[in-house]
Amino acid sequence: MVKGGCKAVQTQRLNLTPCSAEFTVRELSNDSETVTIEYTVLAKEAEVYQLEDILGVFKTAAPIFVRRYPLSRDGREMPVVLRMDKPPCFASFTTTINIPARVPLSIFMEQSQYVACDKNRYEINVTSGSTDGKISGPGVRVETDGMYFIPSVANTTGDITILYTSANQSTSLTVNIKKPVAKFSVKSIEKIKENVYDVSLLNNSNDFTQSLWTLSPGGTSKEQQPTIRLTEMKPGQPFTVVLSVDWDGQCSNTTSVSTFRTPVDVREIPTTTTTSTSTTIPTTSVDLSRPRFEESVDFVDKPDSVINVDKYISNLKTLSTQASFAKVFPSNHQVSTQFNRHLATLQAELKDPALVKEYQTGRRDGQIAEVYTSLFNGSAAQLTQIAIEANPETAQGGYAMLVNQIGIYLDLISNMSNDISTSNPLMQSFAMLDARIQSLLEFGFKLNPNKAVSNTLNSAINLNSSKPLVVKQLTQLSQWIN
Repeated sequence: MVKGGCKAVQTQRLNLTPCSAEFTVRELSNDSETVTIEYTVLAKEAEVYQLEDILGVFKTAAPIFVRRYPLSRDGREMPVVLRMDKPPCFASFTTTINIPARVPLSIFMEQSQYVACDKNRYEINVTSGSTDGKISGPGVRVETDGMYFIPSVANTTGDITILYTSANQSTSLTVNIKKPVAKFSVKSIEKIKENVYDVSLLNNSNDFTQSLWTLSPGGTSKEQQPTIRLTEMKPGQPFTVVLSVDWDGQCSNTTSVSTFRTPVDVREIPTTTTTSTSTTIPTTSVDLSRPRFEESVDFVDKPDSVINVDKYISNLKTLSTQASFAKVFPSNHQVSTQFNRHLATLQAELKDPALVKEYQTGRRDGQIAEVYTSLFNGSAAQLTQIAIEANPETAQGGYAMLVNQIGIYLDLISNMSNDISTSNPLMQSFAMLDARIQSLLEFGFKLNPNKAVSNTLNSAINLNSSKPLVVKQLTQLSQWIN
């Protein structure tokens, strides 16, 4: 500046270097619900840094911004503007960044099939999403070194679901637990020649890959559905069967020892029968310890030889008070009504010595066959219906009805003097009982609770040892009662 005789000079240095608001972008974390992103401005020492995004405007004196964005099902693009005030430089920079889609939770196990007795730990891995979630399910354990599944502590079988949740997301996986349970039935016992029999067996087991049958006498077999030959066996000779199953060598399960008999050689005995009409049957246990009727019995002087019908009436009354039984056979059910009427009729008739002798000599065989064929069929049909509509466990509560019918039926048979012929109508009731027992077995009924039925059958076999055809029918029934 020159002013008159005065001259002055002032010097100032200006920074004319171009400035930029460019920045870098870095993803810090992603928990599947939100993503955290860091922005770093390249230029330093500015007075003010300002960032504008979908969350709003944020100012700071530091060149670093950390922002947390919510995730959605689909990815999206988001504009970001950064301004910088570094006098004399003012700059702004705009770009677009990608916000990823929400990461779905996912968990993984190396296998999906297990056995119930396995006590090993199997790691559960989070393959995507947050690792800070919560896991639950049968057999699941959270330990210091991770999440694990232990089959033996699941206390269940079949398909089970393991659930993993984090924030507002959840995922699951399904694994299956096998528990071998050994069950079997005898399909047939066929005589091949003298003292030689073929026993055909049905494996009804659950969850198994390997089987081992042991027959004594008879040997062993690893076939699933074998036919095993028995040699040097006499007619009516008992033999035992045991079945063990496992799943690939693990969790072996073995049945209890079951006893069966080879068929008795049958000699047909001609019998004349008459048919008549009557009503039906009784209910619980049977007293088979008393002597059978004989032609020489004095019915008037030996009333104890008569079947104890009062015992069956008492049994039915007791059963009717039990909720589990009444749910299947209420007092007004057709089978219950028919059974009560039959008991009353039988009670009255067996007080008459002349009528007692009719039962003993076979003149009532047609009536007995008609009544019990109807009862066996009606009882099994009701049990099956309840098993379908509710479940087999509920239906099992009414099984005592059929047990008692079997008991008094065999009671009547055991008190007959003569064997039955192949044309005897009692063959029809035996056939009905055999078919219905097999159908209940297929539905999973427990056919021999407390060995009540097998004990009754074995006693009847002994009491009827002089009646080959009766023994044959009883032996056939014994095959299904394990």
